This record gives sequence, structure tokens and C-alpha cells, in this order.
Amino acid sequence: MKKILAMFLLMPSLAFAEPKTATYETICLNGKDLTNTVNEFKELPFVRGLSVPLTQQERKLSLVIFANPTTGSFTIVEKAGEDLYCILAIGGGFEPVPKGIQDDVKQGQEKSTL
Repeated sequence: MKKILAMFLLMPSLAFAEPKTATYETICLNGKDLTNTVNEFKELPFVRGLSVPLTQQERKLSLVIFANPTTGSFTIVEKAGEDLYCILAIGGGFEPVPKGIQDDVKQGQEKSTL
């Protein structure tokens, strides 16, 4: 997974891309309320990591993806403070990327099914 992320971060097209700003609302919760929220959907922490700041103005973000592999529901959360967690996205259809696509990405081939 780290190699795949590194590959995308080092792609030349990203290095010269014009920065874009997304506008969306986030919901921020304390740890207890976040736990209650993900428990309601029977989601468990699936992956976590630190983002890489692309500019000096950005900070590293601690991100966690909670998921329920049975129902496909997921919640992407950013740790924003000591006991503050902001929900960046919620949704359905969560599933592992098929191994064949992973192999193609490792070999440097582009696939539109990603």
C-alpha cells in the first residue's frame, strides 16, 4: 500500500498541477460520539495513516477509514485535535481493490477500473 501511495504522490502530473480548493462541510465529534457513530454502522478501523503535506502551509493529517466489509459502509475521519475528529466522507460500496488491478498498478499500468 505504501508503494502505491508513493507512486501516486510522485507522479509528475501532480507536481505541476494547479492547486484546487474543495468546498464542503464537515461534521466534527468528540471521541465518544465518533465511537457511537461508527458502532451504529458496525464499522471497524480498517486503515490509518498520515497524509503528506504538499505545501508548507498544510499540516499532516491523521486519517482513519472505518469500514464494514459486510455492508460496504465506510466513514473517513481526520483527527483534528486532542479529542476532536472530523468526518470527511461517509458512504457505501466499500470493497478491497481486486488483486488483478493491484498487480497492474504495481507494474505501472493504468487501469480505468480503479
